[in-house]
Parts: sequence; C-alpha cells; structure tokens
Amino acid sequence: MIETAPEAPEFANSISISFGNLGISIGTAVSGFFIASYGIQSTPLVMFCFAGAALIMMLVKKKLETSEVKS
Repeated sequence: MIETAPEAPEFANSISISFGNLGISIGTAVSGFFIASYGIQSTPLVMFCFAGAALIMMLVKKKLETSEVKS
C-alpha cells in the first residue's frame, strides 16, 4: 500500500484500514443474511464463496501487475 502512494503514507494506511473494516462489515452482513435465510449450515458455503472471490481478485491483480511491467 505504501509503495502505491509514497508521498502520503498516512492516507494510504487509513484507506487500508477503512477497506478492511468495510470487508468485515460486508462479510458479516452477507453471512447474517445467509444464516437468517438458510440456517447456520450455510456458513461454509459463504466462506468458500468469499475465498473463491478473494482468489480471483488476487489472480486479477497479479495479471494486471504483470501486464504493467511488460508495457
């Protein structure tokens, strides 16, 4: 994060913390919805969906970084 904005490390750090909190809030809301709708047994499904989404985002980020280096 600091490498992206070396001139404003405090801002970059605060954005990182804010997005971490946003992720916790979204995860809690989505999981709560699934628990209320489908029961507690749906939590592993939600976990695997979030893990898959995170993996896809990491792969996309890596692909974008490698394409920037080649350009």
